[in-house]
Amino acid sequence: MLRQTDLAPLLLYEFYPDNTEIRPMEGFYGADHYRLSLILTRVQRDSLQPNVFHVQGKTRYKQAVEDVTGDITVAQLADYYNQDILASRAVDSLGNAPAARAYSTLLNVSLRSRQQPIRRLQGVGGLDFYIDELGKMEAVSSPDGITADPDAPGKGAGLLIRGEWLNGPAALNGPFVLSRNVFISADDLFNDFGVGDRGSEINPKYARLGWDKYWENDEWWAEAQKPALSI
Repeated sequence: MLRQTDLAPLLLYEFYPDNTEIRPMEGFYGADHYRLSLILTRVQRDSLQPNVFHVQGKTRYKQAVEDVTGDITVAQLADYYNQDILASRAVDSLGNAPAARAYSTLLNVSLRSRQQPIRRLQGVGGLDFYIDELGKMEAVSSPDGITADPDAPGKGAGLLIRGEWLNGPAALNGPFVLSRNVFISADDLFNDFGVGDRGSEINPKYARLGWDKYWENDEWWAEAQKPALSI
């Protein structure tokens, strides 16, 4: 299946539904669960091993942006545990649901910074997705956008990665979790991270952990523009 289906688009950065804003992965690092961001800007399937993807991207932690490179390997592929979840998702313009099948993958993730000192993100991940009879491929995510699914490898976030950020001295190493839906990845860490009518607003008390500008699309991953020459 992996030879016939390239999963690279599901690992690459996501667009918001209106296709105007890029969505990086967001999550938490360390004992204080400070905000950590990751965006994969290039994902390429290995020509000989279809379960291996070579990736490039950037991380941001406390305003420090670093380039990262590495590999994501599909270690296991299986049917998604609940095929009925697609009944209300994959519909065409006439409201008909084309035949689709959902899958789950377990991932091994190994990223390293391209600057000194070398920092490493080592972990495992879960990716849940479906493919319909028309070839459309999308992540399977939580229906309401905020409720975690403990039975899915992606926990309802579509893509979720957790592991250890290795920063050299042992005292600086710490656990991390990153996902496409930060409200779901926060579920194991905070009881009150999401507030508001649907729990889709970040609790202001966590502004000190880097969440004060979450809704600002500052495109921190964009390459700095070279100044134009003037004559």
